[in-house]
Amino acid sequence: MKYEIKKLEEHEVVEAVELFKIIIDELHADSPVNERSHYKDAYLVDDVKERLGDKNSVYLIGKLGDKIISFMFAWTSDGIGNIHWVGVHPKHRKQRYAKKLIDETIHQFIKKSCHKARLFTYPKSRRALKLFRQIGFEEKSFIDKEFFDINIILMEKQLAPVPTKKIAKKIIFAGEGGPGIKLMAHIL
Repeated sequence: MKYEIKKLEEHEVVEAVELFKIIIDELHADSPVNERSHYKDAYLVDDVKERLGDKNSVYLIGKLGDKIISFMFAWTSDGIGNIHWVGVHPKHRKQRYAKKLIDETIHQFIKKSCHKARLFTYPKSRRALKLFRQIGFEEKSFIDKEFFDINIILMEKQLAPVPTKKIAKKIIFAGEGGPGIKLMAHIL
């Protein structure tokens, strides 16, 4: 069967979200159930269906036949393509499906006039980290466990020269219960 990458459609959302949950359970296997639920709650079926119509969403899936084996939840904002979650079903790894999916996502970012692609990854996910480096992402910042109770790495890939109007620095802070303040202090 041929691996096909396509835009996620409404009738495929339930299957894609189920695969997303498998990936969350795998990445956070040592975390309490309520913590895993926190990640999963950001991608409930109805919420994903609603986002499909937004011009900034880049929600893709990879299929073998009729089965979804990979997904990409990404978003564009202010000239930057943000990869939020990408996953390949454990039974279908080591076949370069993730690379193909990320390459297509970057192509979509460029079509949407993005000059940079950005993602966060876990240092413990060594295969993912290696893949992102091979694709051209560079580590920009390491955020220590003390800020969000988990170590994460910010990685970026330059897609095009930064437009002159985007040269000014913008800082956006987000968080729950105080970690945003710690992160702000760390960044500044």
